[in-house]
Amino acid sequence: MENQSAKNDGIINWINESVFFRLCVIGVLTLILLIPSFLVQDLIQERQNRQEEVIKEISDKWSGSQLVQGPVMVLPYKKQNIYILPDALNISSQVNPEVLHRGIFDAVVYSASMQVSGKFSLLELKKSGIDPDQIQWDKVKVVIGLSDLKGLKNNPIIKLADQPYQVEPDFTSLNFLTTTWLSCLT
Repeated sequence: MENQSAKNDGIINWINESVFFRLCVIGVLTLILLIPSFLVQDLIQERQNRQEEVIKEISDKWSGSQLVQGPVMVLPYKKQNIYILPDALNISSQVNPEVLHRGIFDAVVYSASMQVSGKFSLLELKKSGIDPDQIQWDKVKVVIGLSDLKGLKNNPIIKLADQPYQVEPDFTSLNFLTTTWLSCLT
């Protein structure tokens, strides 16, 4: 019995004094404690991916980023078009953010109201030496470009000389791949 007791005392003394044993216990505890950390990191990554999906879903239903181009006056001249930009252009806009909720996620979307005013001058036409009698004045258009028509809540109205004109999609005036042009005949 004394032999067994001495053997147990020897093992206990080795455990109490052994640096290697302590390092092994610390290593095992560290590995055990890493398991919850990995589970939490996995949950965080899953939530981030879901939030990106929700934001993309809301954005697809709302509208993407919006680029407004123009206005440009299109003058039909013989077999080509002449494009005139406004000499003066004033743009005022008001942007209103709105937070949309989907489950535990939030996405910010924006509504904007824009008012564009400007003045076209035929000085460029005169400087170019183009004969104004050769222009087909009954087919003159004013066009504006939008990158995403889905973002329109109302049909834009163009006023020329205080006369309102409804706009229509126009795929023939200017050909830029990412822009849909809206035009009105003057």
